[in-house]
Amino acid sequence: MTFQSFFSKRSELALNAFGAASLLFLCALLFKYLAFQSRQNFTSDDAVLNLLAREVYQHGRLFPENWVTANGDLMLPSGTLIIAPLLHFFPNSFELHAVVSVILTGVFLFSVHWTLKTHSHNSYFLPMALFASGISFKYTQMVLLQTTYFWWVCAFFLTIAVFAKNRFTRPRSREILLAVLISAAVSLSNPSRSMLMYALPALAFLAAYHWRIPFTAPTLAPAAWRIGAVLIGWLIASAIYYNSFRFGFSKTVDHASALQLANIKQIHSNFSIFLNGWVEYLGLDPAAFSGTALAGLYLAISGSLVVLFSVAAFIWWIGEDSTEDTQFDFYRAMGIAFIASFIPVIVLYVFFVPLAVNPWTTRYFTTPVSILFLVSSICIGNWFSNKRRLDLLLIAFLLTCICWISYIRYKVQAAASITETNTIRVARELIKLNTSKGYATYWNASSVTILTSEAVKVRPIEIASNTFRPYPVMISHDWYRQEAGPSFLLLTDGEATAFRAFIEGQFGRAKKIIPSNGYQIWIYERDLAEKMSKLQSH
Repeated sequence: MTFQSFFSKRSELALNAFGAASLLFLCALLFKYLAFQSRQNFTSDDAVLNLLAREVYQHGRLFPENWVTANGDLMLPSGTLIIAPLLHFFPNSFELHAVVSVILTGVFLFSVHWTLKTHSHNSYFLPMALFASGISFKYTQMVLLQTTYFWWVCAFFLTIAVFAKNRFTRPRSREILLAVLISAAVSLSNPSRSMLMYALPALAFLAAYHWRIPFTAPTLAPAAWRIGAVLIGWLIASAIYYNSFRFGFSKTVDHASALQLANIKQIHSNFSIFLNGWVEYLGLDPAAFSGTALAGLYLAISGSLVVLFSVAAFIWWIGEDSTEDTQFDFYRAMGIAFIASFIPVIVLYVFFVPLAVNPWTTRYFTTPVSILFLVSSICIGNWFSNKRRLDLLLIAFLLTCICWISYIRYKVQAAASITETNTIRVARELIKLNTSKGYATYWNASSVTILTSEAVKVRPIEIASNTFRPYPVMISHDWYRQEAGPSFLLLTDGEATAFRAFIEGQFGRAKKIIPSNGYQIWIYERDLAEKMSKLQSH
């Protein structure tokens, strides 16, 4: 062995050790945030998983009676199906939600790992580190904490990994069966959305990667088996899904799914929201570094990484020739999958309303964002794959930057977690009142309910036509049945000021009003459902 080869081997071992240490560090940061610090960012959208799990557990049915979903989303699979059986042993709390988020994040990282092990032979630590970092604060919130959006990405990665072997021959029966199960499981939540976020990119990848050129019947057969498995799973899920509505097992109210063509002004607004949300979703988010002494520097480094990982994939897709002249390679197939997942969503997002509500709604682009980062990180790793000292140092430098930025991002969240939010404070205050039922607007109701471990049940209401009425979606009709005993109305200071006349006109004067950290708790001697039952029209 020459000195140069010996040095190269030692350097490679050093990089592997550094890469493994980086992954452990990033996973520790991510899991710590999900398990403890995310309490500060716990929203009613997250808490709905717990509340639906309670309904599933109480009714003993996959589709609980009287549950009304939004936009046809059954939220299956999600953390709901894991939380439900655990309710036999544990209270329905934030801690339970956090445990499930950690478990499912592990599943998500495994899907990335499996994809890399089957399709990428030269780059592993860089793409794994990128996903273990949580990519961005918004990505972590929407994909890993809420646990609803990651399933389609996870299923896409698992599907292309399942069929990676024997590229131009018929897949084995167990691979076909596994793909059918994956497709059916993730499509059951909403076949229409699943088609956009999972099935289309998966079918595009399988067609491009497993079809041999020229197109003849023997060359099409291997791809046809794979495409058929995904489609069969989707069709099974669709049959169960639509029959659940047809026979009354499920109910839904359309909001975002009730699309209408946008006018010119709305198109411009939608595109602006997309641009702002897209860069924040990729990681260029000023709020993620707010309050730090070197916020500008961290933002510049984060922005540089975003540009690097965004551009790298497109340079590779455009400029790199296939390893075989007669077939698409993995990277081109991923490029086609990116287009298949991006184009339909961007058209709906920009040219229709009301999908583009705020930058957080760029969560609809989770699949193309994930594909983009996976491919770009693999491509960068491949560029530095010849094991020269400079290449290894550059990979180590990128890993260091990812670790540093992630550390700062989660350090900001750790600092925030020391100071309790008003929502956490008011949840503790409500427990002391010894009043078990109340009402609040959506963004406070469900989160407070779970933050009290359901010791206090706060039911969501909305303000419509100058009245307070039951919130129309992500609720159970049972929540609004009149019960004996007192109840309360939880309002922010702003809501109490703006709607005092409406409240007193509908519910009368409160027996007592308790101020609490930006909120007001209006205590009544009766259940306010008495005044809301006649307003239930859904």
